[in-house]
Amino acid sequence: MIWAFSGGIEVPHDTWSGHEVTLKGVAWSLHEPLTYQWDFGDGSSPISGSVTNKRVIEAKHVYTGPVGAPFIATLMVTDSQGRTAADIAKQKGNDEAVDLLVRP
Repeated sequence: MIWAFSGGIEVPHDTWSGHEVTLKGVAWSLHEPLTYQWDFGDGSSPISGSVTNKRVIEAKHVYTGPVGAPFIATLMVTDSQGRTAADIAKQKGNDEAVDLLVRP
């Protein structure tokens, strides 16, 4: 495979419902420059930009919703040859905390 997301174990992030969370991802490619798009999975507008550091592709977001509401954030990275790869981060709304798992 010429390019793919690279990463290891799932990284848990804890936050409180209605508070900002940082989503994190990494990518690997021989065909730079890379662009990214974060889709937060809650109906809000996705954000996109140029990857300046392949080991730090971050986005900040505030999730709100009823307790137990599932959200799936998606990070999509595109290389200079138009190839894309994506991965997901699952979130579940809670009255006190939202548990976030990111698989880079």
